[in-house]
Amino acid sequence: MKKKNGIRDVAKMAGVSITTVSFVYNNPDRVKEDTRKLVLDVAKKLNYTPDFNALGLRGKTNLITLIVNFNVDEQSHPTISEAIPHISKYLTEFGYYLLPFFEPEEKEMVYLNSIISNKQICGAIFMASKKNMELLDLLIENGIPTVVIGELTGYLDKVFCVDIDNSNEIKNLVDKLYEAGYKKIAYVSGNVDYIVCEQRLRGYYDSVMKNNIHKPIVLGFTEDVAKIKDDIKNLISNKKNIPDVIVCKDDIKGIYVISELLRNGIIPGRDIGVVGVGGISASNYIYPNLSTLSFSIKNISKLAVKNLNDMIVNNKIISGQKYVKTKFLHKESLDLKIKKN
Repeated sequence: MKKKNGIRDVAKMAGVSITTVSFVYNNPDRVKEDTRKLVLDVAKKLNYTPDFNALGLRGKTNLITLIVNFNVDEQSHPTISEAIPHISKYLTEFGYYLLPFFEPEEKEMVYLNSIISNKQICGAIFMASKKNMELLDLLIENGIPTVVIGELTGYLDKVFCVDIDNSNEIKNLVDKLYEAGYKKIAYVSGNVDYIVCEQRLRGYYDSVMKNNIHKPIVLGFTEDVAKIKDDIKNLISNKKNIPDVIVCKDDIKGIYVISELLRNGIIPGRDIGVVGVGGISASNYIYPNLSTLSFSIKNISKLAVKNLNDMIVNNKIISGQKYVKTKFLHKESLDLKIKKN
């Protein structure tokens, strides 16, 4: 009997990723019309029909849900857009199908509640940002093997988390900048309603208090680009208040800061240092190149999938936190090399 074609067959023939095929059926608005039409045409030729309920009713499913707890604007963030293809690739290598949800709305929440409660998924990857953990709690209550990409202190006895050590990494970065001669250090945060923003801001405060540097200079409690640029403009309007270096919560904010400094006649790396976090490729394509605390999204994704697969195969829930190493990349936006440990 001829084997029934699956989602991988559709993806291969259409020349797209498995994630794209999944989007066509679950989040069609996220796929361009011509791509959506291509996938549906290929699916028709292959007689492919997704049947997630059937997968669950067989008693053993190879369906993994990816829940991205981010709003629409954040989904375009390089960290997210880079992580998802890696997650999809590693899941495919282990023989799993991917069912993604991005900040699920009411209709999707009903469906998610159903497939979780009926155990029609064998595992979940939860990309945590917001402090609303309703879906994570539901996964835990139903005994679904779950890996969190993020750092959730209050859940370390319940789920396995993979991330960088956000608070300590920023603290160590600011410590090293201080040791390297930067005495007036400002910080561009993000919306502290988001977990990573709160954690990294705490690291900055911890270093400022430890080194007794000065009164904290914190800007940009927002994800709004215009507001961040206004804060930078106001900061540098008084020449006496210009800091020695500006540390940014992530590389995207670092790029915004460099842009606004240049717009106001201040040269990053010569007049003021700028440092980001992430190591995204865009940091290499601006002038001056952005110095950054780099970490591998690929490694985070690989660790997340590997540990999830181990839980599923061994039928054992594991918990705890795994930190991925960071590496400081000194580039043109910083004029002094950081001392090595």
